[in-house]
Amino acid sequence: MKTFLRVCFAFGFSLWVGIAQAQSLDKKIGQMLMVSFSGTSSSDKAVSDALELANNGLISGVIFYAGNVKNPVQVKELTNAFNSTKGVLPLFVAIDQEGGKVQRLRTKNGHKSYPSARSFGLKGSLEKAYESYFEMACMLNFAGFNLNFGPVADLHSNKSAIIGKLDRAYSSDPSQVIAFASSFVQAHRDCGIITSLKHFPGHGNALKDSHKGFVDVTADWTTEELLVFEALIASDYADMMMIAHVFHRGLDPDHPASLSNKIVDGLLRKRNNYDGVAVTDDLGMGAIKDHYSFKEKILKAIEAGNDLLLIGASQKEKGSVAANAMKVIHEAIAEGRITERRIDQSFQRIKRLKDQFLTPIIPRVKPTQL
Repeated sequence: MKTFLRVCFAFGFSLWVGIAQAQSLDKKIGQMLMVSFSGTSSSDKAVSDALELANNGLISGVIFYAGNVKNPVQVKELTNAFNSTKGVLPLFVAIDQEGGKVQRLRTKNGHKSYPSARSFGLKGSLEKAYESYFEMACMLNFAGFNLNFGPVADLHSNKSAIIGKLDRAYSSDPSQVIAFASSFVQAHRDCGIITSLKHFPGHGNALKDSHKGFVDVTADWTTEELLVFEALIASDYADMMMIAHVFHRGLDPDHPASLSNKIVDGLLRKRNNYDGVAVTDDLGMGAIKDHYSFKEKILKAIEAGNDLLLIGASQKEKGSVAANAMKVIHEAIAEGRITERRIDQSFQRIKRLKDQFLTPIIPRVKPTQL
């Protein structure tokens, strides 16, 4: 009888350990996933689904797009709901707020609009840029955001449809871009907002838009574009690094930057000693979704060395993209394509960043109170 009880206890204990380990792995994988959502209220199904994922520790963060923003009261109620979730780590609550053409919070939805990067670059006042960015960052803080996908650290080119022609880059002079991007990052840090440099290894000379399809920069990209990112990493102004979907056959003849081990792990991490969080540009953009299956883009992004996978709502996937990504990653681990050690590397980088900026969460204060 005693022997039988010992066997039962041992079996039960091993089963419990196995379940606990599986749950722990789920939550580590979850920290690698950032999703978008449709809706503007916590009563909307897509929002409540995202809140449930966050409460269960199965996503690392959410990104707000223009369709999620109606007015200041609505935005704050929605960010409060996400900031109140009880996952493994505090949630990234992210937005694209560069200023100029790319700012989700703007005058038309009851917020203040801010100048473009190019306008600051042309006027050349770092002091005014810092003041404007500090005010913008504090507006984000008060609205409930803790991560801004900016600044654009690309070089300006009038030929670029998605960067230069939208005035998203400061200058064609690397030293000027470094100075203004540093000001953007510092202003945000001073108001408790994480930033993400974009778009490594450089999108400024790209003639086409990676939102719409494949973008080959082989003939147009210059090493000057890389200098900006290298300088900002060296001076510790890279909280997070967003990887572009651009293709450069000289850097990797097979894959775009966001899915390239040669570029993310090799060029970014090994050559530039960057051990911070690398985040993909939205994997729902045309440059990726038109050429890779859901499974392959998830796995190649991880194999490349990315930590945070940004998965937008433009997926033609049935069910939750987070659940589907979780399933794909689990299967890859079981098959030996991805190791648990690789997942843990990303988890530790994300945890370190969140511990630095999000615990405890910065009190939300009105910009006028500062």
